[in-house]
Amino acid sequence: MEQSNRIKKPVNQSHRQRQALKSQIMRNLKEKGFKRVKPYPDLFVNDTGTVYSLNAGKDLKATNRNAISTANGKRVSIPKLILFVFRNEPIRERSQIRYLDGNRGNLSPSNMEYFRIYENSHKNEVNAENLYNAIRCYYEVPKRYTVKDCILTHMYLTEIIQIRCFYSEYYKRLGLDIFKSYMKGITNNIKIVAKENNTNFRDVRIIVNDFFNLLISDILADMEAGNLKVKDFQPRPKTKTQILRETNEKLKEMGLKPFPLRKKSAKEILKDFRKKRNKARNEQKQ
Repeated sequence: MEQSNRIKKPVNQSHRQRQALKSQIMRNLKEKGFKRVKPYPDLFVNDTGTVYSLNAGKDLKATNRNAISTANGKRVSIPKLILFVFRNEPIRERSQIRYLDGNRGNLSPSNMEYFRIYENSHKNEVNAENLYNAIRCYYEVPKRYTVKDCILTHMYLTEIIQIRCFYSEYYKRLGLDIFKSYMKGITNNIKIVAKENNTNFRDVRIIVNDFFNLLISDILADMEAGNLKVKDFQPRPKTKTQILRETNEKLKEMGLKPFPLRKKSAKEILKDFRKKRNKARNEQKQ
């Protein structure tokens, strides 16, 4: 991208002097092919992608995603500014940019266009039962577990992705960077990922579901081939009484005095009484 020289503003200027200097800067920019971006009056852009900030008095540094940060911290797409200024196309906050020659460095207005990754008819919902079985191929889950437990499901899937080297296998697939962004951390939010990647909510949701369905189908294919099988449920943890009884059995074998078991609660005593009473009644009937 072309670089404009940084213009140093003299100190202790009067309002009239500042306005005159600003007008001169704007004339110089227009002579060099820059145009003002009306939604962002502070910004000027040329057809090669250089963005000049009037307030900062310098060219703004672009990220590797062809974006700049404004004074209030908002990230703005340079290609969208160019399409707005040079082709009168409204700025679409959550839409994608296609580079016709495949070169992201070519920011010529004629080399870029808006496009949608997926048509409105595209549907790819994740089957909850298949996802549940895919996870159980790798983990003994608690019996009460459901895939609606978002945090636990996310943790399971993160580990499975690493085990299967999933990212390496599909590194060329469209949208992998967005899926990685969704999977990082403990919690996930499609709206946040869409904002971070300057993509619309619907496309992010479809991308995420596509990768989940791809992972699930790979796992279920391995299961059908006999390479994986659904694991048993996670065993219930032993109660303190069960642990104490097992310990006492070992102590008896060693000839040692067992620990006294805890006293039963009133509820447990009543339950035992009812069992014995019902047993006695059934014996009398026989």
